[in-house]
Amino acid sequence: MADPDYYVSLPSRRGMPSPSTVLSPRLASSLRRRDTRTPRTRLHQEELPQVDEHESDEDYVEQVYEGSLVHYYPEERKISKLEKKFEFTGAMPVFLGFQDFISPEVWRAAINEFLATALLVFVNTAGALTCLQAGFTSSTAAIGVITFLCLSFFILAAAPASGGHLNPAITFATMLAGFSSPARTLMYVIGQTAGAAVGALALKAVVAESVAETYGLGGCYLKNTILSDGALVEAGIDAGPALLAEFIFTLVVLFFAFSIALDPKQFQVTGPILAPFMIGAVIALMSFMSSGLMAVNGGYTGAGLNPVRCFGPAVAMGGSLWSGHWVFWVGPFFSALAMGVIYYLVPPHHVELYRSRADIFTQLKNMMKGESSSST
Repeated sequence: MADPDYYVSLPSRRGMPSPSTVLSPRLASSLRRRDTRTPRTRLHQEELPQVDEHESDEDYVEQVYEGSLVHYYPEERKISKLEKKFEFTGAMPVFLGFQDFISPEVWRAAINEFLATALLVFVNTAGALTCLQAGFTSSTAAIGVITFLCLSFFILAAAPASGGHLNPAITFATMLAGFSSPARTLMYVIGQTAGAAVGALALKAVVAESVAETYGLGGCYLKNTILSDGALVEAGIDAGPALLAEFIFTLVVLFFAFSIALDPKQFQVTGPILAPFMIGAVIALMSFMSSGLMAVNGGYTGAGLNPVRCFGPAVAMGGSLWSGHWVFWVGPFFSALAMGVIYYLVPPHHVELYRSRADIFTQLKNMMKGESSSST
């Protein structure tokens, strides 16, 4: 549950209850009707909007989407005629977020996830192939730097429109934590998956066929045929260890994403510019660490950390990239599930629950110091 001090009361603009009065604010639809719950943080930044006496109460909605890696509160907008005509009511439709299926804002956000993911897969994979072709002494470190820069910039650019997820693991985790409705989550994942396939197919059409075949278009695989002592041998790791690695490395990424940006209170510390670069750095670091396992196990490419990053090259190249491909989906799925449980049990701001107790101890300590000083 959200901290009650995080909200202030305002007069309702509508006579009927909104999704945010039926469910927790984090489980409400991404487009809330303006009612009695408005973020206090927004009140510090701008004055309350004045409502025209002749203005229709059903003409405007306030966009409040907390599942964003860069929190962004645009001005109010008019709701569409379709949203006026069809308004889903009832606990289950509201919980599943059916209203998002007919929301132009959510459709634009899903399209933005599609476009940004397609561009990210194209650019980031092209950068990885360039590093491999350049023959750097440590190609994994160079790829890590490329990943850091690409992810940071793309998250920063895509966040105002859609939240800048670009990763089904992030989107699914936000749903489990209550920041994103199941309907929005489904639309995002479809957009991200389709975008990754389009980006990989576009890159395949651009890059030389020999390069694409040699490096599997930068895709993810558990085992691969490599040249060892003049002979071709199959090297890599089994599905079990790979699944565990995928789970742990992706869980680290999700843990930092929630601790840095996705939690509304924690985001106030990092801000809209620093948060994307911190998350990009964590993902690049995990990519570098997991890629280091390839030095021991040969054909293993390391943790995917993003299912669609592995899905796109698999669609474009096929063949061995589909072998064990399920690991790069199941691992992040369980990581998101674990992160949802962790976030509810140990939220980033849980220390506030003990703040009053700490204040009491501080007061007692000061009193003891005062007594001792007065006695001397």
